Amino acid sequence: MTSRRLSRRDFGRWLGRAGLAVAAAPALAPRRARAAKAKVVVVGGGPGGATAARLLAADADRIEVTLVEAQPRYTTGFFSNLHIAGMRSLESLTHGFDGLAADAAVQIVQA
Repeated sequence: MTSRRLSRRDFGRWLGRAGLAVAAAPALAPRRARAAKAKVVVVGGGPGGATAARLLAADADRIEVTLVEAQPRYTTGFFSNLHIAGMRSLESLTHGFDGLAADAAVQIVQA
């Protein structure tokens, strides 16, 4: 058996075909299987968790997203140097989850 090295171009073609197969898979699934929503739980509502929840909820017809966060609000570290310099208030760096729940249809659980 001979070993054949895969060129970058061939690998790209293979990857593209695999991506098309994955993208087409939901359309080929039986109707009953497509009706069930996937349930995703995101733990932690900082900038990363909130962004992940919002992006997942963009596909709300197929994915039900729940965000679990202990605090009702979080204070981001982004632009904290402006707060230290007196150019921004601490309140401007503090965010809640109301917009995420309303705009992106994410269920927020405080736990």
